[in-house]
Amino acid sequence: TQTRQGLEKEIINLTTVAKSDYAVMAVDENDKGHLIPLEIIIKSGKGNLFLNVANVIVDETLQSSAQTAILVAREVSRKSLSDKDVLINIEAPVQEQKISISGGSAGAAMTLAAMAAMQGKTLRNDVLITGTIREDHTIGRIGSPRAKALAAKENGAVMFLVPAGQVSEVGDAGIEVRGVATIEAAAGYALE
Repeated sequence: TQTRQGLEKEIINLTTVAKSDYAVMAVDENDKGHLIPLEIIIKSGKGNLFLNVANVIVDETLQSSAQTAILVAREVSRKSLSDKDVLINIEAPVQEQKISISGGSAGAAMTLAAMAAMQGKTLRNDVLITGTIREDHTIGRIGSPRAKALAAKENGAVMFLVPAGQVSEVGDAGIEVRGVATIEAAAGYALE
C-alpha cells in the first residue's frame, strides 16, 4: 500500500551514509581533564546540522564551533552536504563532577571526525586533539592544555595535538605533544 511504500522510503532516507567516532577533551570544576565520546553521523537529508549533548556543560560557543567544524571539514574534503544531514553526538558518562566544554575547544576534534566521515577514513584513537577551529582552517588557543594532555594519556593516547604555540604550556605529561597550526596538519597525524 501507499503507506507502506512511504514508510519504506522514509526508512531508506534515514540510512546512515557515513559515521566516525572520536573524542573531545573537557575539564571538570577541579580542572581535571576528561575524554568525552564524540560521534559524527552523516545521513541522507536536507543540509541540516543537529547537535546532541548529554551530561556535559557547554557554553554558547559550542554550536557556532560545530557549524564552523562542518564548514571547514566540507571545504577540506571537497564534499557537498546539501543533501545530507549531520548529527554530532557528544555524550559523557554520568559523573559527580560537572564536566564542561567551553570556548569552542572541541572544534578541532569535531572537524577531524567530520573529515574522517566525509572522506571514508579512520581516526587514530591513540592521537587526540584540543583546539578551536577557525574558518581559515587554523586551530586556535584553548584553556587547560596540560589537564587535557594528562587525560589523553590516561585514556591510551600516545600523541596529543595542541594549538601551535601552546606546547610549552603542557610541560612533561608523559605523552608526545605536537603543536598544529592548521586542521590539515592535524589530519596528517590523526587520519588514516
